[in-house]
Amino acid sequence: MSKVTVFHHQVFPLRTAYLAAHSTLCTLVVLLVFWSRMATPTPMSHSGSLGLLLLFVGLQVCFYLNRVEKAIVHESSATFVATIAKSVGWAAAPGALLFITFPEFWPGPVPAALAVALSVLVLFAMRPSLQFLIKQKKMMQQQLILGSGELARKYYQELVDDEHHAGDDGEPAESGMVVPKSELHDLALQHRISRIVVAESDPPAREELATALLGCKRRGLEIIHAAESYEQLRGKIWLAALPPSWTIYSDGYFPSERYLRVKTVLEFIGALLLLIIAAPFLAAVAVAIKLSSPGPVLFRQTRVKQFGKEFVVYKFRSMCQDAEADTGPVWSGNGDPRVTPLGRILRKFRVDELLQLFNVLRGEMSLVGPRPERPYFVALLQREIPYYDLRHYVKPGITGWAQVFCAYASSIEDSYEKLQYDLYYARHISFRLDMITLAKTVSIVLFGRGR
Repeated sequence: MSKVTVFHHQVFPLRTAYLAAHSTLCTLVVLLVFWSRMATPTPMSHSGSLGLLLLFVGLQVCFYLNRVEKAIVHESSATFVATIAKSVGWAAAPGALLFITFPEFWPGPVPAALAVALSVLVLFAMRPSLQFLIKQKKMMQQQLILGSGELARKYYQELVDDEHHAGDDGEPAESGMVVPKSELHDLALQHRISRIVVAESDPPAREELATALLGCKRRGLEIIHAAESYEQLRGKIWLAALPPSWTIYSDGYFPSERYLRVKTVLEFIGALLLLIIAAPFLAAVAVAIKLSSPGPVLFRQTRVKQFGKEFVVYKFRSMCQDAEADTGPVWSGNGDPRVTPLGRILRKFRVDELLQLFNVLRGEMSLVGPRPERPYFVALLQREIPYYDLRHYVKPGITGWAQVFCAYASSIEDSYEKLQYDLYYARHISFRLDMITLAKTVSIVLFGRGR
C-alpha cells in the first residue's frame, strides 16, 4: 500500500496573539484620549486628539514594518529591545516634523509620553507571556507535513530551526513517521489537526495525496502546498519546492494597470524631489570622488531591464578606474581590492546608487523593484537558475525586496537566494510591499548596513 512520511508539528498562533494584545492597546489609547480631553485640568483640543492618534498609528506602523511581533519570541532580548527602539525612532522623526509644522496637533508631553509608554510596555509584557505559553505548549495549533521525499523533511527542518532560534527545544528533525495514505484522515482526527502542508515534488504521488486528503478537506481542514506555506513563513519563493506548472497556475505577477500608472507617477515625483533636495550633497560627493582617486566621477554600465531589454545605469564611481580591464566581468565581493576607500563608504550607505534616480525619471527603473543585472551575468544565471527570467516581468528598482534581506550577490548561490526574494516581490507587487521595502531601505542607509 502506498505510504507517505508524516511530520507532526505544533504551531503557536503568534499573529493572533499579537493582534489580540494590539486591540487591547488600541482600547487603552482611546481611553487615554478620552481622559486627556475630559478629565484633565486643561482638556486636549480636537486637533491634539487627532495628533495623538496619528502618533499612535505611526508607531504601530513602524512596529509592523520592523516585524516586532516576530521579534517578541523569535529573537534575543537585545534584538527585541533594538527592534522596539528602532521602531520608536522611526516614528519620532515624522512625528516631530508633523508637530513642528502643525503645532496645533501637538497633544502635549504627558499624553504623547503615555501613548508611547503604553505601546512599548504592552510589548514587553507580551514577551514572557508568549514565551511561557509556547514552552508549555498551550494554545498550540496542530499541523501535519506530508511528503514521500526530502522536501517534507527540509520544510520541517525550517520550522525546527525557527523554534531553536526562539529558544524552544522543538522536535528532532528526524521524527517523521511513515504511514499508509489511507490512514491520513484518521490520523488528522486523532491529533485534532487543523492544517496540512503537502511537501511532495512527485506529480503522481501528489495526486494520490490529493485523493487521500479529500475527506480532510471536506471537514474544513486547511490544506496548503509547502511552497505556499514557506512563502508565508519566509517572505520569499521556495524554488526547490516549485512544480513545473507553478509559473502558469500561480496567482500574482499581473498587477493592475491602475496601480502601475499610480506607481509610475508617484515614483517620478519622488525621484524628482529627492534629486532637488539632494543636489548639494550629490555635488559634494562628486567633488570628493574627483579629489580622492583618478578617473571619472560617473560610472555608466549596461544592465538588463524589464522584458529583457538593455539600458544604461548611472552610478557614482566607487572602484578604481578600469577595474575590469584585465579580468572582464566579475562579481564584487567583501573586501574587493578594486573598491576605493571613499567607494567603501559610498557603498556602505548606498550613496553610489543615488544617480539612478535619473533612470527613474527616464522611466527605465522604479524606486522599488529587482536590481538590474549585467547582460553577461543574466546569460550565466539564466543557464544555472530556474525561473530566473521571471524577475524581468517587473521594472527594475534602485532598491528592492531582495536588497533589504541580502547583501550584494557575489556568486551563483547568492543570486539564487536573491531570486527567491525577487520572485516574491514580483508575485506580490503592491503599494504596501513598496512602502515596507522603502522603510527597510531607509534603515539600511541610516545604519550603514550596505556594502
